[in-house]
Amino acid sequence: MRARLAIESLALALSACAPAPSFEIAPLLSAPELGKEVKLTGWVQTEGPFRLYPLETDLGKSGDKSCISGVLTSLAGIPPPSMNHKRMTVEGRLYPVGARDAAAVKDECGNGVVLMVTDISSP
Repeated sequence: MRARLAIESLALALSACAPAPSFEIAPLLSAPELGKEVKLTGWVQTEGPFRLYPLETDLGKSGDKSCISGVLTSLAGIPPPSMNHKRMTVEGRLYPVGARDAAAVKDECGNGVVLMVTDISSP
C-alpha cells in the first residue's frame, strides 16, 4: 500500500513538471481564425524556414504538426540570430496554405496554415 501511494505521488509530481504549451495550435486551424490578426508567444526557429512552437521541447521538428510555419515580413524586420530557439511573441496573420497573400510560404509544419509575421519581440 505504501509503495503504491509513493508511486502515485511520484507520478503526480512528475506530471506537474510537464511543460504546458504556450498556445494551442488546433483552435488556430479553424476557418473563423484564418485571416485574423494573432498574437502568439512561443519558441521560434529563425534559422532556415521560420517556425513557431508552443513547446520548447519540440524545437527543430517539422512535418508533424507540432509548430506553425511562417515568414517574417519586412514589417517584422530581420531577427538577429540570438532570437533563434528563444521564447518570443509574434504578431501576424494566419492564412490557409496557398492563399493569395501567402502563396509563397511553405507549410513546413504540416498544419495547412502559415503565419505572416509582422512583429516579433521579447515577451
